[in-house]
Amino acid sequence: MSLDESKREEIRETYDMRDFSPSALFPDQHVPKFRLVFEELYRECRTLGHRLLDYLGIGLGLEEGFLSGKHRNVGTEWNGTALRTLFYPPVSVPEEDYVIRCASHSDYGSLTLLFQDDVGGLEVQTKAGEWVEARPVPEAILINVGDLLELWTAGLYRATPHRVILGQRRKEDSERGKRFRQSIAFFFHPDNDVTVEPVVTAANSSRQWIPLNAWEHLKSRFTSTYDN
Repeated sequence: MSLDESKREEIRETYDMRDFSPSALFPDQHVPKFRLVFEELYRECRTLGHRLLDYLGIGLGLEEGFLSGKHRNVGTEWNGTALRTLFYPPVSVPEEDYVIRCASHSDYGSLTLLFQDDVGGLEVQTKAGEWVEARPVPEAILINVGDLLELWTAGLYRATPHRVILGQRRKEDSERGKRFRQSIAFFFHPDNDVTVEPVVTAANSSRQWIPLNAWEHLKSRFTSTYDN
């Protein structure tokens, strides 16, 4: 999996969970109770995701439950939501360059709930194009807006580009590179058959907002990622 084909340093290990069926494979043999713990976290994230969408809907003046109602099938084959663990192994940081642990991208769905350890390295891009470090806050969940929420809100809420990077421009990055980094992301997606289109007045009238099918958009983004 590569988000930037020009960078060979994108080394990470991931495990995704979308399926609650009895046939779903889990590494319980090597990690006891893995499925039990992962399923519990998935359910908690799903509840929080629905709550956040309800709050956003209130702020947007939408009909009660409009956004959360587009995410009814989370945890089934009719929805693309995934809970992902991300393990970044230690790397060396060359003096003249930087190392991309995860290249610049926006998330594909509605919201992402991100749990970080204390290693850091995550950066988000401002509207002005600057990269700003998103330092980990203990016991906090970082929330990203995804492509489809940006479309629903016609740009009022922006799908923020972000990346994980190590570089010599920060003195602490050489020490960070010696440590592994662990994060967990919950990618909250609308149901596969949902057509996403603006439900509020466009924040950027110069941009044309084209309706998208949630599943087709997810497949398209995955294809471009895994083909690199």
